[in-house]
Amino acid sequence: MNNTEKVKEFIFKSNKILCDDCLSEELKIYPRQQINQIANKLGKEKEFIREKRECERCLKFKLNISKL
Repeated sequence: MNNTEKVKEFIFKSNKILCDDCLSEELKIYPRQQINQIANKLGKEKEFIREKRECERCLKFKLNISKL
């Protein structure tokens, strides 16, 4: 399973709204910029939303990826 598939699966199964930093830590995908690139691409797909909100893990107001 590649990193994009890992991110997609995590988002659909967990139902969490996480920032790139927290998603990187949860999935052990480093450097964090990989998550940023993946999330930016997913944010353009109709089943995902990429916007600034409070992260459910670190509680900081940052750019997040979640399912619609």
